[in-house]
Amino acid sequence: MMTAAKFPLPLHTETLLEEERTLRLLAPFAFESSLLGTITVEADFHTDLASIPRIFWRIFPPAGKYTAAAIIHDWLYWNQSTRYNDTADVRIRREQADEVFIEAMCEIGVGWLTRHTIYRAVRLGGGTAWAGNYKSRTGYPYPKKHSPLHPDFYRNRHIKR
Repeated sequence: MMTAAKFPLPLHTETLLEEERTLRLLAPFAFESSLLGTITVEADFHTDLASIPRIFWRIFPPAGKYTAAAIIHDWLYWNQSTRYNDTADVRIRREQADEVFIEAMCEIGVGWLTRHTIYRAVRLGGGTAWAGNYKSRTGYPYPKKHSPLHPDFYRNRHIKR
């Protein structure tokens, strides 16, 4: 169950394309991450929930107990940045987005096997989406040289996974 402390805003969505499983956020949605601080997803953001290949939907459907975590993860994959101390946007790396995903799934109460299976899947297959989102937003290929990690990333690696 989502706790108010970690998910301070309720999730309000509408389905845009039933077949495509696309949702639009009707209001901002947030997660208090131990790794990156407050992550706020803006209203009108479109998400496809958990991007799980159709062959695995019987075991891991696109929407499940992990839906809120998947929305946060999609937002991080799209923006590839987050606000730091409410002052400036700081670029994040894919590894950080994936760590926040497993942190949020743990907070929601997704079982160990499910969250680690989904986490391993995004670690193995998420690179294409990450690079594609960067190119969609900027018009340029994803840079080979990464920016430094968010300042709090290493300090907060002790969270329960």
